[in-house]
Amino acid sequence: MKNIRFVEQKTLTLGQPETIKIPTNNCIRNLILRLAGSITISGGSTSGTVHAQGVARLLSDISVKRNGSDTIFSLPGWLLYELNRILYGTAGSLTNLANGDAQANTAVNVSLIVPFENLRGVKPFDTLMKASGLSSLDLLVNTVAASGVVYGGDRTSAVGTTAFTLRASIEEERFVNNFTFGDLRISLLNKVSVGGASANFQIKPLPVGNMYKGFMLFAEDAGVGSNALISNIKLKSGSEVFADIAGSELREVNKLDKGIETLGTGVYYLDMLPDGMLNSSLDVSPKTGRETLEFELNVAAPGGTAYVYVVGIEYVPPVVVSKRA
Repeated sequence: MKNIRFVEQKTLTLGQPETIKIPTNNCIRNLILRLAGSITISGGSTSGTVHAQGVARLLSDISVKRNGSDTIFSLPGWLLYELNRILYGTAGSLTNLANGDAQANTAVNVSLIVPFENLRGVKPFDTLMKASGLSSLDLLVNTVAASGVVYGGDRTSAVGTTAFTLRASIEEERFVNNFTFGDLRISLLNKVSVGGASANFQIKPLPVGNMYKGFMLFAEDAGVGSNALISNIKLKSGSEVFADIAGSELREVNKLDKGIETLGTGVYYLDMLPDGMLNSSLDVSPKTGRETLEFELNVAAPGGTAYVYVVGIEYVPPVVVSKRA
């Protein structure tokens, strides 16, 4: 039986880490977050540009850790905002600054979901996060200053009269603690700097040992997402090629396949689970003999400081213990 319940709301001091304890009674489908507050911009003479992901940029890292040491999710909030758009077909609600001009106490907010269930899979249930029996389950959040919402310009951004709060709720499944689940582990696998044009720009090594449901790439040039930086994306292990597609074509596939009217600028998603069956994920476990995994991109000369971010969705199958006769 599905259940949604509020966990806690904390007032944040930007720049200082916070921890929210997550209940360990049931099995968790998703963790629902809402960040809200206000921003004041003053001084200077040149306005900056507001990031498309808004105040999700203030969440420099969102991590979920179980039993004190096992990190099963870790992403900046703004990359989670874009990943939500891919996985759900739409991004969460966002109230953003209209511009980077001088303004006082402008209300801003964003909603994000940390997914544990196998979204768009045949059986989303198969990867619920089993919280019962854990010694601890923690949501850890790191933040940056209010200036993180705007790039460029010379104005000063600060928290307004309404402080920022982070609200956490969980969507859980009750009465299924006797089931065994696999893990979906989502993390930022790599962030690489792009210094010039290259037809063979390599991002390696990517972690091997498990299976991959998919990869999201984000191309950033001069502080913002760019559709011009990457012209081709190839994913391979040694001489075995799993994907080789033009960046513009992949974005069109993403829009049609995921039902996304407007895809985030600079976002590309390689779906390694097209039929929704977890056992058909890209397998780079030891039994396959695939010892390496890398991206090979064709990149253009950037207009400013440029990076490519690689987000991985790993699938770890459940451990099945055979019963002796």
